[in-house]
Amino acid sequence: MSSSLSKSLLSEPQSLGEFCDESNLSNQNEDTINPVIAAAASPPILHSKYKEISNDVSTENAEPSEDGESGKYEAFPYSHGLSENEALSFLKEFGRNELPEKVVPKWYIFLSQLWQPMPIMIWLAAIVEAAIQNFIDMSILLVIQFANASIGYYEITKAGDAVAALKKSLKPNATVKRDGIWKNIDAAFLVPGDLVLLASGSAVPADCRVNEGEIEVDEAALTGESLPVSKFQGSSCKMGSTVVRGEVEGTVEFTGANTFFGKTAALLGSTTEMSNFQKLLVRIVMVLVCISSVLCLILMVYLSTVTNFREALSFTVVVMVASIPMAMEVVTTTTLALGSKELSHEGAIVTRLAAIEDMAAMSILCSDKTGTLTMNKMEIQAETPIYEVGETQFSLLRYAAMAAKWKEPPRDALDTLTLTAVDMKSLESVEQLDYMPFDPIVKRTEGTVREFSSSINGSSSAGMTLAAVSGVGGLTPSSSKSSLLEGVSSKSMNASQKSAYFIGVNAFKTTKGAPHVILKLVNACDPANAAALTRQVESDVHRLGLRGIRSLAVAKTVNGDVENWRFLGLLTFLDPPRPDTKQTIEDAKKYGVAVKMITGDHVLIARETARVLGMGDYIKTSAGLPLLDPVTKAKPPHLGRDYGDMCLAVDGFAQVFPEHKYLIVECLRELDYKVGMTGDGVNDSPALKQAAIGVAMGLNGSDVAREAADLVLLDDNFASIVVGIKEGRLLFSNLKKSIAYTLAHLVPEVVPVLLWAFVGIPQPMGSILTLCIDLLTELAPATSLAFEKAESLIMQVPPRNVKTDKLTSFSLLFYSYGQAGIILTAACLFTYFQVFNFYGVSASDLFSNNNQYFPSKSGTDDDTFVTSSGLSYDADTQNHILSVIQGTWYLMIVCGQATHVWVCRTATVSIFEHGIFGNHYTTYGVAIALCLGCFVVYTPGLQTIVGAANPFSLIIFEATLLCAFTLWTYTEGRKWFTRNYRNHWLNKYLAW
Repeated sequence: MSSSLSKSLLSEPQSLGEFCDESNLSNQNEDTINPVIAAAASPPILHSKYKEISNDVSTENAEPSEDGESGKYEAFPYSHGLSENEALSFLKEFGRNELPEKVVPKWYIFLSQLWQPMPIMIWLAAIVEAAIQNFIDMSILLVIQFANASIGYYEITKAGDAVAALKKSLKPNATVKRDGIWKNIDAAFLVPGDLVLLASGSAVPADCRVNEGEIEVDEAALTGESLPVSKFQGSSCKMGSTVVRGEVEGTVEFTGANTFFGKTAALLGSTTEMSNFQKLLVRIVMVLVCISSVLCLILMVYLSTVTNFREALSFTVVVMVASIPMAMEVVTTTTLALGSKELSHEGAIVTRLAAIEDMAAMSILCSDKTGTLTMNKMEIQAETPIYEVGETQFSLLRYAAMAAKWKEPPRDALDTLTLTAVDMKSLESVEQLDYMPFDPIVKRTEGTVREFSSSINGSSSAGMTLAAVSGVGGLTPSSSKSSLLEGVSSKSMNASQKSAYFIGVNAFKTTKGAPHVILKLVNACDPANAAALTRQVESDVHRLGLRGIRSLAVAKTVNGDVENWRFLGLLTFLDPPRPDTKQTIEDAKKYGVAVKMITGDHVLIARETARVLGMGDYIKTSAGLPLLDPVTKAKPPHLGRDYGDMCLAVDGFAQVFPEHKYLIVECLRELDYKVGMTGDGVNDSPALKQAAIGVAMGLNGSDVAREAADLVLLDDNFASIVVGIKEGRLLFSNLKKSIAYTLAHLVPEVVPVLLWAFVGIPQPMGSILTLCIDLLTELAPATSLAFEKAESLIMQVPPRNVKTDKLTSFSLLFYSYGQAGIILTAACLFTYFQVFNFYGVSASDLFSNNNQYFPSKSGTDDDTFVTSSGLSYDADTQNHILSVIQGTWYLMIVCGQATHVWVCRTATVSIFEHGIFGNHYTTYGVAIALCLGCFVVYTPGLQTIVGAANPFSLIIFEATLLCAFTLWTYTEGRKWFTRNYRNHWLNKYLAW
């Protein structure tokens, strides 16, 4: 290797061995996984009791470890197995080999639904109703309270049960030696000192030390490294990793919370912040409570001067109930549940309902690479440098497969890579005579094979097919007979086949391994061409390495000389992106969401993956990133100020530790970005928990990652995240529509009480009818808006600003209270005066009423009401007229809202463009509301309870037409203005 190239390779860590050496497939050894957590996870190697019973301790010299240190772990007390009694004793002392779970009791979940701002207001209203002995109203309020709590409890526990079932289905087992017998047990019962079997394909059940021998372990879930790591005697295998090649015995060192897995999971307890959606709901309730409190206080003070305290308190409760949308909790919970159900159809479990809405505000998506953006499975790349004339990628794959046991299951990641890509039919004419498995000293695999010709003396040899092998010289029977007879089995051959065997056979060796290892082997056979070949190979490996592509060298012997090696070429491989990842990232960017890669893998591999996915190539290492305080575990002060610019500028980070991921997310949060984080490994879990939206892989993700996440992708489909973004924005939009619709009817509910209190006209509607609107007729139309499809412009705007774009913005409140609410109230007042006019009572008669009539105060003839035209009404007639008035007002609100819900289906797009009948749930909801409204006011017996009588249908029909025409004309004009004059100053009052 030239000195200049050597310096280049050293300055950029991409040497030949680093990119393909089967014994050095990781850029991080176990002692550099995470220095902070590693330091924290250093209790005594084994408990003293275990040391006392483990008298037969291995004292042999340790094999060289990954960092080249020999004998580093030779004093480690390797186990030869425990007895069941010893294991039981240790189990009592150290506990089960599982992470402590923070399980919230279900009764607490239910009670928590009863102790939030909206439920507290309902409790207060129910207490007041009980105090003034309005037990019917109190009972209705209590039914509301427990209905809301039950719906919320059901949705929360359903999501938690789904994740728990997934975790239970993936529960690991372990092969352990107890009482001198190997047995399979639940890994939760392992204890320090147990002797376990670590075999290919099995998960490492606890933190273990290798007793002797060598295995390769996939630590992608811990470090993000995409290729396996070699483990020798004394090496530590971490819980959560997987053995991909070899079989050894290991001694359990740490279990449960003391493992590296457990120490990383401990970081998850550091975030208990209220979700954005919870903040929004609290803000809505607080705004409405403030408005309600002001109204109630004014009303209470005023009424106390004109009537008795009990009556004043009764009307104040009516205002309290009317001014707060009691059904809002039911509607919002139901809307979230529908979003959760929609995502479940896409293969995603929502573990926290509020996370769906949080996705609407997500502006940055940070993603792990290995297993999330990529398949976590190496695949052969199209680019194949060739150094022998006539060779192709097809032939290189065949020779690479011959250097493996191709008729047996793959033994490691590279065998899997090769045997998956090769045409197995092309190997039917090949017999393997000898095989040399991977050796940490030789650092390559080798196979000795022979191939048969298809025709011998003009006849076909049974079971033998033609396999043309380029560059292979023939062997004559005389020159090769003795060597060929070694290892030959002729039991199944007849005389003709044996003759064909020796005449038509070519015997040679093939090998695959690290380029620098294969170069050394080949150069020894051809010193004259060594320099040129070395330069070419190193140049190709360096060029590929700059793109993060790894190389596997393939060579074979030629000219009948099993020691005459020729360097055939390089097979290149990379952990490919998932098929849907690139499109998902493009969609996310189109929707205004920046995507950043944060991985523990090598920077060159991260850079190439980012380039292929169109994420940009500005990938930095963790060199400039901070770590948590090693003692207090506190984050650095002024994290966002000091590191924010760097985190925003880069396209991603590579070679990071779990704490780096955690701090990157926290840094962006401090800058007021709503951050999403995706991942599958233990190293991702702290960041998943810290992010506003944590997304974990369900199939290949770790338990810790799934528990930390808000969204679990059951099929590991990255595209589900974009579906989540769409659902989040749609959910937020539909919630705003539902709130705008729901708040509008509060105006015609509150205005009657205020008119009665301050003007003196008869009260148009009582408290029970008010509750019937809030909790009976409004539920179906309001909930139907949750099924509304997305407007055409919803994904063309950037993620909403959580500080300015709120569920209850001024413009939305102004629309509900000052625009739609006024129109509804005007329609109700129209029917109010029309009904009184039908009975000959003029407006002037009503305004001079002074709260003495309708209803009469004493119920005697002295309370006869005489109109200005001379008509008189006794107490019973007054009560009847008032019942008709209240029934008419109530049904007018129901009909008015039935017309209002249609225009609320869109916020900016014309309802005619969106489709008037595009949401059949709205049709059903309106039909249900009208039926329930009629049921309340037309049902005998129930009329007496609610204080209503048969309303005037014709008057209501006329008023409904006027209301519908006014609402539709006005709202369509408002939408047209907001679409066409987006920057006009009026839009801050009109657009919501």
